[in-house]
Amino acid sequence: MKKIVFWIFTGVLALAAAVFLVQWAVWAVREKYLFALPLFHQDRLDAFMDFFNVNYFVAGGRNPYTDPASVSSYPPLALLIARFFARFADYGIGSVIARESMGGFLSLLLFLELFLLLGGVSFYVLCRRLGFGGGATALLSAVFLLSAPVLFVLERANYLVFAFAFVLLFFALYGSRRAFWREIGYLALAAAFGIKLYPVAFGIVIFKDKRYFALMRLALYCAAMFFVPFLFFDGKMANLAAFWENLRSFAAYDTPYNNYAPYQVWFSLRNLFGHYEMTASAVRAGKAVSYAVCVLCVASAFAAEKRWQQTLAAALFTVYITMPAYMYIGVMLYIPLLFYLAEADKGRCGASAAVPFALIVQPLYFGYIVSAGFEYRYCVTWSVFLQSLAMLALCVYAVCYGAAGFVRTVGAFRGKRRQKRGALNER
Repeated sequence: MKKIVFWIFTGVLALAAAVFLVQWAVWAVREKYLFALPLFHQDRLDAFMDFFNVNYFVAGGRNPYTDPASVSSYPPLALLIARFFARFADYGIGSVIARESMGGFLSLLLFLELFLLLGGVSFYVLCRRLGFGGGATALLSAVFLLSAPVLFVLERANYLVFAFAFVLLFFALYGSRRAFWREIGYLALAAAFGIKLYPVAFGIVIFKDKRYFALMRLALYCAAMFFVPFLFFDGKMANLAAFWENLRSFAAYDTPYNNYAPYQVWFSLRNLFGHYEMTASAVRAGKAVSYAVCVLCVASAFAAEKRWQQTLAAALFTVYITMPAYMYIGVMLYIPLLFYLAEADKGRCGASAAVPFALIVQPLYFGYIVSAGFEYRYCVTWSVFLQSLAMLALCVYAVCYGAAGFVRTVGAFRGKRRQKRGALNER
C-alpha cells in the first residue's frame, strides 16, 4: 500500500507539474512576462514584493512597529533578518525602485539561494530519515518545487520560506541519536517561531514523545527568539504592544482571494452563479469557523496516534490561525505529507487522504470563477477553490483521527482500571 500510494501520488503530481510548465510557458510568451502567474497573484507589478516591502519597513533605521510608513505585523526576528537584506539596496524612494536595482536583485537572489540551500538539505535529510531512497527523494523534491504553495511563496518571496526551512530542519534533526543535533533542531523550531509564530504548533511531536524537559528548553528558546530581537529596534520592548496591535489589525484584514479561509469558499460558491461582493457577516462567520477549526486541530493533535496525523493537525492549525490564510501557508502541509507517504499501514481511509493532499499541492491553473472586476486585482480561480475544499477535507480527516485516538485512549484507561479492580478482588 505504501509504494502504491507513493507512486500514484508522485506520478499524478509529476504529470500536473509537466502540464503546468506548458501553461507557464504559454502565459509567459503571450504576456511577455515571466512572473505573476494567473494561478497566484495577477498583479505583475507586485512580484516578489513581500520581500521588498518588509525590507522597506526596516530600511534606514526605521522603527517597523510605529513608523506610519510600515506598521509591520512581522515578529522582530523576521525584521532583524530583513534588516540585513535591506542593506543591499537603496529603499529611500520606495520598495519598487529597490526591486528594480542591481542591489535589490542580488539581495533577492541571495534570499532565494539561502532558502533553497537550507530547505533543500533539510528536506533531503528528512526524506532519508523517513526511509525514502535517493530516486524517491529526487522525485519528491521536483514535484514539491513545482507545487502550488511553493511556487506562490517563491513568487511572493515571503519570509515564510525561512520559517518553513527551519521547520524542515527541526524534523530532519529531531530523529537524530545525538543530543547535540536534536538541540539544534529545537533551536531551529524556535527560530521558525521567531519568524512567523505559528510553526511552534509542530512542537506537539515533542509532547507526544513525552520529552518534557526538551519541551521546557524549547519554550525558553522560543522566548529568546521572540523577545531578544526587540532590543535591536528603537523603542525596544515598548514595541511589544504595537506589534500585537498591528497583528490584530492584519487579522482583521478581509480579502476573499487566493486564501484557504472558509469565507473564501462561501464567496466562491456564491460567485459560481453571479457576481456578489463579500459581506462583513460572511467574513465574521468564516473567521469564527476558522478559529473553531483551530481548536479542533489542537485537540486532534494531542489525541492522534500516528505522526502524520499529529503533524497534519498541527499544520492545519498553522493555516487557519492566520487571517487571511493565504495559500502559500500550505507549504506547512508538506511536513505531514512526507510522514503520510512514509507511513506503511495507512488503511483504506488513510489512503484516500492522498486525494485532498494532491489537490492542495498540484499547480495546475484551471481559470477564473470570479470576474476581474474588483478594486484590487485578485481573482479566485477554480484551482484555489478546489484547494480550499481539499483543506477542509483534511480537517475532517484530522478531527476523525483525533477522535479515534481519544476513544482508544479512554478505552485503554478503562481497561487498566478493570484489570486493577480484578486484581484487588482476587486478593
